[in-house]
Amino acid sequence: LGLIFDGNAVGNGSRLRCRIDGTEQALTYVGTVGNTTSSGATTLYIGENAGQGWLAGNIAEVIMFTRTLSSGEVLGVEKYLKDHWAL
Repeated sequence: LGLIFDGNAVGNGSRLRCRIDGTEQALTYVGTVGNTTSSGATTLYIGENAGQGWLAGNIAEVIMFTRTLSSGEVLGVEKYLKDHWAL
C-alpha cells in the first residue's frame, strides 16, 4: 500500500493518490485535500482508525519521505518492497 501526497498538485485525485501492489486505486474524497500537512501535528498514528480502534494485523515496514517522489522513484520503492518482502 502506498499513499502519495503532493501539495503542489491540483485537485484531490492528483494531490492524494493510493497504490496497492503497484496499481493506482480510485479514492473517494470527502471535502478538499489540503495543500500542506499540519505543521502543528506532533503525532502520526499508523494503523489507527480515527479513535475507532487499531489495525488487527501487522505492518511490516513504513517508509516516509520529506518530498514528493517522481513516478520513477515510486516504482523504485515498490520494487524494493516487493523484492525485500518477497511479494
